[in-house]
Amino acid sequence: MTYSFPRRISALEQIVSILNDWISRLKIDQKTAYGLHLTVEEVFTNLVKYNTTATADIQMQIERQDREIIIQFRDFDVEDFDISKTPDVDPMAPLEQRRAGGLGLFLVHRVMDRVEYHYENKTRMSTITLAKTISEDLC
Repeated sequence: MTYSFPRRISALEQIVSILNDWISRLKIDQKTAYGLHLTVEEVFTNLVKYNTTATADIQMQIERQDREIIIQFRDFDVEDFDISKTPDVDPMAPLEQRRAGGLGLFLVHRVMDRVEYHYENKTRMSTITLAKTISEDLC
């Protein structure tokens, strides 16, 4: 199912509600649900925060394919930024030695089983696909 959200952080309330419906319907365990929430909130927030010239709504699609829950974001009229490349972050480094930024995407890569990115130059559309395997007994 595809949903469309205004490019505002306040849209997270509706996104979380939709995600909770999916989590409940699929009977996803608490640990996996936490990871899905962290990932969806981080990616949506980054799309809003860093794609400041875009005005179109952000689309989110959620579906189950076999043993995976697939969440896909489409963002329109944006610059190319490939989030599928794992950021160079050392979470064990002392705080004063870390550079600002990147920790959220680092966590997205740690939580999800698959993070894919596609960018169409002609339309300036980015597609971010996030996949998480869910327990066999839930499928």
